[in-house]
Amino acid sequence: MPIKATLSRLLARAFSLGDDGSTPGERKRRFVIRLAAWMVVVRVVLAVWVIVYPDSRAFNSIEALSIAPPVELYIDGAFTSMPANDSFFYWLIAIHGAGSWDPELSWRLVNFSQVFPAVLFVVKPAFSTWSPFVVNTAFSAATPLFLVSFLERVFKDQSTVRRTAIAVLFNPIFLAYSIFGLTEPLHLLLLFAALSAHYKSGIAWRVVENACLVVLVLNRFIGVILAVFYLYKALFTRGVSLKQRVLWFVPVAVMGASYVGWEWACFLVFGHTPSEARSYWWHHGFNLDPATPAFFVVQFPFLLVGVLLGVLVLLSAFSRNEGARNLEAAEFDRVEMQACVAMGAAFFLLIGLFNEPISVFRYTGTSFPLFAVLFVRVPTSKWLPVASFGVVIGVIVAHVVTALGMFATSPPVPSFTPLDAGLSLALAASFVVASCAFYVKRFHVKTDNGVMLVHLLLAILLAPLALYFP
Repeated sequence: MPIKATLSRLLARAFSLGDDGSTPGERKRRFVIRLAAWMVVVRVVLAVWVIVYPDSRAFNSIEALSIAPPVELYIDGAFTSMPANDSFFYWLIAIHGAGSWDPELSWRLVNFSQVFPAVLFVVKPAFSTWSPFVVNTAFSAATPLFLVSFLERVFKDQSTVRRTAIAVLFNPIFLAYSIFGLTEPLHLLLLFAALSAHYKSGIAWRVVENACLVVLVLNRFIGVILAVFYLYKALFTRGVSLKQRVLWFVPVAVMGASYVGWEWACFLVFGHTPSEARSYWWHHGFNLDPATPAFFVVQFPFLLVGVLLGVLVLLSAFSRNEGARNLEAAEFDRVEMQACVAMGAAFFLLIGLFNEPISVFRYTGTSFPLFAVLFVRVPTSKWLPVASFGVVIGVIVAHVVTALGMFATSPPVPSFTPLDAGLSLALAASFVVASCAFYVKRFHVKTDNGVMLVHLLLAILLAPLALYFP
């Protein structure tokens, strides 16, 4: 009994997300540490689950999760051998660089982040092919500190801070993709490090904030969407000086300069830009022609989602219901929350401008505003949480349909078998049902640990679907 009791106490101290501690600072510190501990445990659990899961794409080891093995895909009427996801390319850059050692391949590689491969290059002598999994575990464990710091600035109730932190960090899509050797964990770490520094005073913190923004954009070009957060604050914050509004445009300029500067640097070094590489090799480019088939089949739904979220944010911003506005002001900083959701709307608008979806499933997992509003009551826009939840479910359903379409091609995709199709459909259907049940009852879950365990269950159901998309 003493051993069992001691073990129970140790586990409780390490993993219980309850609101304990004698002071607010101590309670925050314990919560952050335990979130980090849960992050590591959940990553290991999901990695083991994906390794034993009977998929046909050979994700059967930590090495395969870190560096995706090639698979046979049926593209444009022909079979092509391609890596199962982008982790293969990140590792290739870490080993060889994106230079001219293979001029044709460098065309492809310049499209990818050079930041994450640079980190892998530094640590690979110590961890070899486990490097992506190790560094992503470290990034994930470090993120709660910055995430909680940011959420405390937005929400005034500590219970909401804790529940929202769990919803954002343990959202099933992010968890499913973060086990691979991809840039998801580094992206969230940089994002919340920048947002956390944003609320601190002093020149040193402005340097930290803008440095994080530069690396954020270089790590994933979609990071420029964060500029909408600053723009919204500059336009809609009341009672601030013109000088402060102008200062909020500085991060926007920094992110824009980072994007344009990297394009220019790549052109000087490689003779082509990342945008050209995306267009040439992956056929990704802006399409504003509604007459093209891709516009209404692929682009229009994302554009519609972006407009819907944007309208809901504006309805909240310009609401004349003084009672509802006061209720919100007592719970959270309205402008900060609206700025976050405006960023989420801009994300889908940007995706919708491209002729082909650009890793929409992956990017949705790191579009944190969609998950941040799930534990918040928004009287001035009651449909906002419903719409955010619906968007996430819609993206998942769309990918299930796509997966079944892959199986139905003639000839069928070799890496997608009847077992893949059956399990993906069954698990995804279970995910949708369980997610809807949880959404309806989310405020009735009694403990933070309960919320976290529900997210783990949902991630277990969803992770297999992520195996079939880059």
